Amino acid sequence: MAYHISSKGNLTVCKAQQGKCPLGGKHFENETDGMEYLDNLNNKANLIEQLKNAPTPGSRIRLRKEIRLLNKALGLEENAGIPTPQPSKEESERQKRIKERELEEAKKEKEMAENLKIFESKEYLELPKNIEKLRRNYLLKENYFSRQEMYKSVYRGEQSKENRDHNTGTAMYGQGRYSTTNKKYASKFGKVRTVDYEEMPAKALSFKNVTSFEMFEQALAEEHNIDKRHMYRNQDLSVIIKKMGYDGITIGPKSDMIIVSYETAIRTVWFDII
Repeated sequence: MAYHISSKGNLTVCKAQQGKCPLGGKHFENETDGMEYLDNLNNKANLIEQLKNAPTPGSRIRLRKEIRLLNKALGLEENAGIPTPQPSKEESERQKRIKERELEEAKKEKEMAENLKIFESKEYLELPKNIEKLRRNYLLKENYFSRQEMYKSVYRGEQSKENRDHNTGTAMYGQGRYSTTNKKYASKFGKVRTVDYEEMPAKALSFKNVTSFEMFEQALAEEHNIDKRHMYRNQDLSVIIKKMGYDGITIGPKSDMIIVSYETAIRTVWFDII
């Protein structure tokens, strides 16, 4: 004789042929085992109700432990039937704000990605309005740099072919021919030579200092609503500057100036850039 749990939750004798019980579920060879199983089920149901109304974290932890022990006795998975903790009102509001912020950021990133494509496709660019408006704060006057005037006063430090793997220069202002009016600074990069006339830009955009250049980058990104970190993803700074009508830039006063020409052909591939 086999026993099972009826649809009403009582332990009753199963009169069906073996393996053909319409209720399915667990069957027991004797009444004692069946009653023990039923008691564990009822105890679990009571504990779950208590857990839903438990007032403190400590009581919730204790009740979950007791339910897990009953699940083990019932042959169920450890967390079977244990309700997921419901967050407090404050936590729900916090999660809602996080979700809204994530959606807003995703929307903004998508918009910036589209704006970046538009920015990169432009054939001509203007100086950012904020920079143009406060030009004196960031830029030196037009034609401040003159290669006719600066000729024979601009230098480069270059490595020999044998030492090309030890170059220390970085193209932080785009791909181009770098030089400087500071002969001592140039010597840090190798043997110093005077720069040829054609190696200097014919029309340079001259920044007062490094900070001015960084403000230019920021203003350019803001005006086109793009992420500054991605501005050079697909086009070099040299391309952007040339779209503004310049073939190079300078940073700093004539006495201590970094000069970058974007139109100069590199004469020797192993020369370093400063």
